[in-house]
Amino acid sequence: MKFIIVLLILINASLVIKAIPPVKHFHIDDNENICAKLDLSADFTIYYDTNNGTKSATLNMSESIDNQKGLCSLNKLDTKVQFNISIPPTENLVLNFINQNNSVELNSVYFIYNTPNENLPDADKTGMVIAYAEPNVKLSNTNSYFECNSRVHFNLTNGVIINVYSTKIKVFNVVNSSFGSDKEECSQDFNHSSTVSTTSPHPTTGKASTTPITTTWSTSTTKTSNPTYKTTQTSDFTSLTKARTTNPFTTPHISTSTPKLTSTQSTNDFVYKVSANNRYCLLLKSGVAITIKYNSTANQVKTRTFNILHNATYFGSCSYAFDILVIKWVSGLSINLTFANSSSSSNLNQIIVKYKLSPEYFPDALNKGNATITESEVYSDTCKMPITNSYKCTTVNFDIGSISLKLSNFQYEAFQNSISDTISNPEISCDARNPLVAIIVGVVLAVFLILVVIVFLIFRYRASKKIGYEEI
Repeated sequence: MKFIIVLLILINASLVIKAIPPVKHFHIDDNENICAKLDLSADFTIYYDTNNGTKSATLNMSESIDNQKGLCSLNKLDTKVQFNISIPPTENLVLNFINQNNSVELNSVYFIYNTPNENLPDADKTGMVIAYAEPNVKLSNTNSYFECNSRVHFNLTNGVIINVYSTKIKVFNVVNSSFGSDKEECSQDFNHSSTVSTTSPHPTTGKASTTPITTTWSTSTTKTSNPTYKTTQTSDFTSLTKARTTNPFTTPHISTSTPKLTSTQSTNDFVYKVSANNRYCLLLKSGVAITIKYNSTANQVKTRTFNILHNATYFGSCSYAFDILVIKWVSGLSINLTFANSSSSSNLNQIIVKYKLSPEYFPDALNKGNATITESEVYSDTCKMPITNSYKCTTVNFDIGSISLKLSNFQYEAFQNSISDTISNPEISCDARNPLVAIIVGVVLAVFLILVVIVFLIFRYRASKKIGYEEI
């Protein structure tokens, strides 16, 4: 009897225990020499919205390609490494490492997928989803490799969780294509009971599932601080996926002038320029106005409009898949415009707006403070055009949560590799595509034709009357 009970317990446990994904092996070749190595066992949990509520799906790396190439620094400073891993059918995992004072740091993580797909067949939204995190975790010194055989996870934006079961990383100073003998291990391998209870947020319902797993990597040595993974993202995109082979890592263009709210100079003719290696990938000309709705202490809904001027701080990033412009203004206000490259066409893919209800600019706000508020929206065919053209529109309006964004005299060209800092590609006008404009033009033409016909009939009538009088 005891044997049967034990057997039932073991069978039940075997049904509950989740299979650990196999370890996948990746390396990056730089001029036929391996410059980075990665062994990784991981899967991905995606929370997504359907017409019947929020669901989740778990994807693994069993179908991903071994030894997939990534990018090492081309500036010969050996300061950045990027792994770009394709996971069928449509997913991409991007890991960006940097050399920070001779320490290896996991700087940013991206997970990109399209909906719907065979893993998310009932997703209620269509288009590309970009999930990201900026852990800024120090792993090891550049002469050692990092190893961790304890489960950790990374909470990304847009309801994505990366579950890492084991990893081995060597991204700088690779000798003889091997990991080498010097190793630094994560502290979790020495203290398996050191876990924390974290929540995995659903994108819209606010519900959460609690899972006891570790949320940070840290090394066992004392020379590095114990970094903490930031589960609340408050920073902007700093690196991109699939960097161009001629331009893999961005040298941001940064305007260092201090914003002044009292300035009145128009931005309608100001061109934001995003470049790398002295070549421009994104040029954008536009006036930018952001209106924020907020609740006041008098229980009223009020608005505050910010006109972003020419002296705003801005920077950006170039890549094969995405070009990004980030503009920063007062009160913690920033706007992130992400353009996507799809089949040689570019479109505005995502807008992220961040702000604070600071007492300085929102003195009567009910919930004023220095907490960062984030509003975002993903688009599919907005401002779409071939990358050989530039897109121009008199006015483009977006409603993003409690934010209204107005882009006036808007024009952009993206995914260029040009030494020119002026917008010069042939224009495609959104006004010509706007059905309302076409209707108005059609109505005007119709009225004009009717007037011409009426004038012609009146002329013929008078002419016939004149002929009749002459005959009499």
